[in-house]
Amino acid sequence: MHHVYTHVVFLCLIGMAPFAEVPAAEDARTELADWIKTTDGTVEELAAWPGLEIDDGVAFRTKGAVYLKLADWPASNKVAFPRLNNPTKNVYLLGKPDAELKLTPEPSKWIIDLPKTLPAGARPVVVVKTIGTPHLPRVPERIAADDAGVLIMPAHKAVTHGEMLRYEPQPHKNTVGYWTKPADWAQWHLEVKRAGKYTLHILQGCGKGQGGSEVGIHLRLATEGEPAADPLPEPALRFVVQDTGHFQNFVPRELGHIELKAPGYYTLEIRPARLAKNAVMDVREVRLVPDQDR
Repeated sequence: MHHVYTHVVFLCLIGMAPFAEVPAAEDARTELADWIKTTDGTVEELAAWPGLEIDDGVAFRTKGAVYLKLADWPASNKVAFPRLNNPTKNVYLLGKPDAELKLTPEPSKWIIDLPKTLPAGARPVVVVKTIGTPHLPRVPERIAADDAGVLIMPAHKAVTHGEMLRYEPQPHKNTVGYWTKPADWAQWHLEVKRAGKYTLHILQGCGKGQGGSEVGIHLRLATEGEPAADPLPEPALRFVVQDTGHFQNFVPRELGHIELKAPGYYTLEIRPARLAKNAVMDVREVRLVPDQDR
């Protein structure tokens, strides 16, 4: 095992030197690149990612993956790291791509279960394949309209607030879920360039017998590029959650019309008003589609 990586992380945390300037970081990157070549094939633009901190290891990323290079095998047989703003494709140990590792998302971090010992043929590197370039949600992403003027709010760009609500990145989920607390709420940051009337669409799932929760859609207009801190406005829309037979059985719904009266920065918030059963719903996507007659 290579214990030098512990010292690299330590230097970064205490601010003695930027990560990229620590020679050992480049040694670790070179070694990892060589390992990747002999297992997954060549990888382009592999770079250290000091912003993604892990215990006793070093994080790297490419345009479509995170590599968690462990210095020692964790006694807990788990590795945790900050939540990403990305859906995941698969998670595995380098050299064992067919042995999927379990990823458990929590509100602010993700936890990966490891085998008790390093399997034969594997390297001490956890590979997290992502859709899109790995991104940390420390600064919320502002969502602009596409070429058709549609504001698309996917689950992975949501900012979740509260005790239990979280983004779940697994391919069969890719949703804002675990909505068991009615005080929890989800928020998207928008950059609106065209005022007018929009129709709100939602891709919503809800378990059998769990429908009926009442939910509000709230909009806030920021005055100087940041979300306003004014009191919560009345809902721009209200709706009742539909039972879809399963939380990951997502059904498209058209909920009604919303008017954005001026260009600017907005936040769109989904806030439960009443929890009917055990959980509110899962949300994979929200859209604001411009009305044709606006």
